[in-house]
Amino acid sequence: MILDQFSEGKRTSHTWQAVKNRFYWYNGFMPKQVPQEHVKFWFDPDLGYLELLHATYITHTFVPHAHTGFAIGVIESGGQAVTYRRSNNLIMPAGSIAVINPGVVHDGRAVGAHGWTYRMLYPATHVLQQAATQLTGRACAMPFFPHPVIHDDLLAQQIRRLHYLLENPTTSRLERESRLLWTLAHLIARHADTVPAIVSVGSEPSYVRTIQTYLIEHVAENYHP
Repeated sequence: MILDQFSEGKRTSHTWQAVKNRFYWYNGFMPKQVPQEHVKFWFDPDLGYLELLHATYITHTFVPHAHTGFAIGVIESGGQAVTYRRSNNLIMPAGSIAVINPGVVHDGRAVGAHGWTYRMLYPATHVLQQAATQLTGRACAMPFFPHPVIHDDLLAQQIRRLHYLLENPTTSRLERESRLLWTLAHLIARHADTVPAIVSVGSEPSYVRTIQTYLIEHVAENYHP
C-alpha cells in the first residue's frame, strides 16, 4: 500500500503530503484545501505613507481598537462580524464596503469557519477633506459616514480596482493620486452624512479645469514635485 512506505516517518512532511495526495487521486478523490490565513501590509510613501492591507483571516480576532484616520475597504469573500458603536454583531458580507470613522472603537472576527478576505486602505482625515474639497471646489470639514456597512456594487468595484492599482508598482504616482482622490470623492458624494454641494461641470474654478486637463494629458507619467 502506498501509505505504508512512509509509515515510519522517515520522509519530510512535504513528501508525506505528496504521497497522500497520490493515494487520494488513485482512489478517485482529493481532500479539501484548508483555507490559510495570510496578511500583506504595506504603505505608499508617494501618498503620504497611506497604509494598505490585503488579508485573509480564519480564526484571528481583533480586540476593540480605534484608528486615528479612516478605515475603508471591500470584503472580497466570506464575512466579518464587528461590534461598532451600538451594534453588537454587525455583519460585513462579501461584496460590501466597510467604512470605519476615525476614533470609533470596534473589533472584528470571522462570521463562519472559512473566515473572510478583504482589501483595506487607511487614509488620514486630511485626505478625505482634500477629496471633499476637490468635489465641491471649497474647503470642507471632515466627512462622516453614518453606516459602517455599505451596499453599493459599483462603488465596491471601484474601491477594489483602486486597491489593485495601488498594489501594482508600475502604476504612476500621478494616476495613484488622482484615482485615490476620485474614488474617495465618489464615496463621500454617495454615502457621507452631509453630502456637499458638487461643483457642476463648467462652473468649477479655472484652476480645477487646468488640473483636470493636465491629469487627462499626463495620466501615464510619474512626476516629482
